[in-house]
Amino acid sequence: MKKKIVMMLFMLVVVCSTGACGSRGSTPTAEESINQEEFKEIKWPASEIVQLLPQPKSNIGKIDMETSSAFYVYIGNTSEDEYNLYVDDCMENGFTVDYWRTDDSYYGDNEDGYHVSVDYEGNDVMYISITEPYDTDTEKEENTQEVDNAEQEENTQEEEKVKDTEKDKKKKEKSEKKKISKKKSAKDKSGVSKDFKKMMDSYEAFFDKYVDFMKTYQDSDDAIGMMSDYAEYMKQYADYMEKLDEVNTDDLSAADLAYYTEVQARIMKKLAEIS
Repeated sequence: MKKKIVMMLFMLVVVCSTGACGSRGSTPTAEESINQEEFKEIKWPASEIVQLLPQPKSNIGKIDMETSSAFYVYIGNTSEDEYNLYVDDCMENGFTVDYWRTDDSYYGDNEDGYHVSVDYEGNDVMYISITEPYDTDTEKEENTQEVDNAEQEENTQEEEKVKDTEKDKKKKEKSEKKKISKKKSAKDKSGVSKDFKKMMDSYEAFFDKYVDFMKTYQDSDDAIGMMSDYAEYMKQYADYMEKLDEVNTDDLSAADLAYYTEVQARIMKKLAEIS
């Protein structure tokens, strides 16, 4: 009896999570947002990041976005079997670090930290994305060094400051404004916005606690006695889902969108542990 209750609760969470993700459009479905009449013959890009991907069998589709650090594309005329063969090719290309694979979804990193995601959208449509590594230790060190250099420059000028003419004062004020802008730019350079990362991290932290609770629940002999705790977790779940429903993925930067997709994938992997 307890196992049946656990399975029902798990399915409820997965269904709710899937529905919420769809409403935010982290990976638009073919039925909802892709007009295949817009598909046409595309030329596979020769950029460095795209060359890490295997080239699909079909050349019919639509490039959603292409930059030096990310690539998103819809590929049409692709059956489920061809989708699975393409995922096999991605893994042969080295995207096997922390990978996750289901019948219609796959993601994984290579040794250099490049992240690939492939989803079968239905209606013979496959969605492929690849993003470069972000927020690395080296980047953090460079950002910190830039901030330190800017602060040191400011302190040195303060120590050497002497009585100037009105003209010199105006030049110094302009210089100070440039330094402040430089410091702000260095601090904001990490990629994922601070507030968005904080929200997604709290969302993931909640599901870490939820999964731990459900594992304890499964091993407990007092399932009924734990129902009040379960009700509290469901209340928190609703609160977090409401926050995520307010996220408009169309307004996210490439780094925020990549982090959003990554956290959602990790959460689904953790939920699978209690199925």
